[in-house]
Amino acid sequence: MSRLNESILRNQVIDSLSYGAELRLKVAEKCTQDILAAASAIVEALDAGGKLQLCGNGGSAADAQHIAAELVSRFVREREPWPAIALTTDTSAMTAIDNSCCFAPPPYIQPTESH
Repeated sequence: MSRLNESILRNQVIDSLSYGAELRLKVAEKCTQDILAAASAIVEALDAGGKLQLCGNGGSAADAQHIAAELVSRFVREREPWPAIALTTDTSAMTAIDNSCCFAPPPYIQPTESH
């Protein structure tokens, strides 16, 4: 790798990491109350016997699976499992629903109603 390419790549890495840090600070400033309200609603639903159903598209589908796995197993500390499911894991159902319904209603409706 030439020195020029190394320098360009180094700057791109620094810019990307700086942007991510700035974005997290803005989210902390502007979204903390909304995040706490969402967390409170989730805890209230789980305490009432509900289940957290997550979904997403593309990379967000992978995030939904990761979050569900953390809630079912543990996150940060040992605890009882929390009921959570990522609706994006049943690709057979999703593609069949999409195919049968001509992409309407959204493919998450039927799996959500069935769980």
